[in-house]
Amino acid sequence: MEIVDKIKQTVSIVEVASLYTTLKKRGSKYVGLCPFHSEKEPSFNVDEEKQLYHCFGCGRGGDIFTLVMEKEQLSFPEAVRFLARRYNIPLPSPKSASRQQQKLEEKLYRINELALGYFRKNLYSTSEGQKALAYLKKRGLTKETIDYFKLGYALHSWEALIAFFRTKKIPESLLEKAGLVLKKSQENRYYDRFRGRIIFPIFNLTGQVLGFGGRTIFDESPKYLNSPDTPIYTKGQWLYGLNFNKNAIREAREIILVEGYTDFLALYQAGFKNVVASLGTSLTPAQTSLAHRFAPQLTVCYDGDAAGQKAALRAVSLGLS
Repeated sequence: MEIVDKIKQTVSIVEVASLYTTLKKRGSKYVGLCPFHSEKEPSFNVDEEKQLYHCFGCGRGGDIFTLVMEKEQLSFPEAVRFLARRYNIPLPSPKSASRQQQKLEEKLYRINELALGYFRKNLYSTSEGQKALAYLKKRGLTKETIDYFKLGYALHSWEALIAFFRTKKIPESLLEKAGLVLKKSQENRYYDRFRGRIIFPIFNLTGQVLGFGGRTIFDESPKYLNSPDTPIYTKGQWLYGLNFNKNAIREAREIILVEGYTDFLALYQAGFKNVVASLGTSLTPAQTSLAHRFAPQLTVCYDGDAAGQKAALRAVSLGLS
């Protein structure tokens, strides 16, 4: 693959390894504490000329791609995209329909990023947002937690988000594809999907915004509302918070599974960094497989009601299969 060779020629393995440990030059090589196991004396060696690494303590070794794959828990194609995006290396353009799909996905990621910025601003700069902040703080969440997980707020309006995107000259049809707006039946008019809700952004493993969850602060139903499936997001394939906690999960060798966003945030703030949320009670085989990429042990911590207990038993059976 030409892109693989280009990354190897362009990106220094020393620079990438330095994302995970502190390296010092020793002779023709670089050494540091191993990022894969706990040690007091450095046994992790990086050869910049050969673009390889090796730990004499745990035996781990490989090239720039295996390093990223193991540390970020990515597949090879995901590692290629991770490095290309981080170091501004253009990815090869796919052909015909796949090229159109890639362009659409890029637009949707960009739209979600803009929407996140808009929601974040609403949380701090509007009177409604202040009410949402008061609710979050009443639930015991600190400003540090709110900001770390980039929570936001969607105004209680039918077209506030649409109006924001009109200033960006982004059509409603694209917002619909992103799952941010709904189209009125038999009318060529759109309205915001999330209204009067605290917003929880959902990220992929490399930090791109896939979609959103919203919790109403008004007496409205449903209490929680999620993005629909889109070209970049399928609800049953992701775990909320995994992008933030993957390293803690890998170190703990255990993943604690809760149902929702606020359950996740409460446990995280209480010191449990190896937690994720399944975005509802219906854990899927895809989510179980994703969890086991990071930890061999799955601990289910669902609600104590009948629905939660039933879902917990199903989750356990999936985890054992």
